[in-house]
Amino acid sequence: MAMSGEGATRESEITVGEVRAICYRMHDADQFFSISPSVECTFHFEYGIRLRGYDLSETRLAPGETVFVRLYWQSEGPTDKDYNIFVHVLGPDGRVYGQDDTMPQGGAMPSTRWRSGETIVDDDHVTVAGDAPPGEYTITLGMYDLETMQRLAVSDETGKALADNRVLIEGCV
Repeated sequence: MAMSGEGATRESEITVGEVRAICYRMHDADQFFSISPSVECTFHFEYGIRLRGYDLSETRLAPGETVFVRLYWQSEGPTDKDYNIFVHVLGPDGRVYGQDDTMPQGGAMPSTRWRSGETIVDDDHVTVAGDAPPGEYTITLGMYDLETMQRLAVSDETGKALADNRVLIEGCV
């Protein structure tokens, strides 16, 4: 039962004992915090989903440390399925030494709820394995269907399809 006010739409309500919680979706949430990635990019995923940039907390890490990755997504509107986001840290030998696979915003903002033109900011934390060897690492990311494990196709800004349906952020860790 969605009710609309001037700045928000009431989406749901739950009552437990004497406590009542009401969830609202802000109409112009962008006005409350900066939607400006430190690294701007354009990668096009299937179903009108676009990665428009990212922030990295660190570009140098030691084994056991955590890298914070903030992703800035935009969509042409809701999708017909909820897609997961993966962020993997690949070592110089190509092995995965850290990963975070979750729904956008930890499940709070599934892709079936995205509105056209809305920017979805998703925070991911990836801890590098304690036994990670020294060397140059790569952060890879993308989206996939959890039911089928099929990754969404992704292309760069020129329309060139990316290998393994993933975006590479090189020179990290």
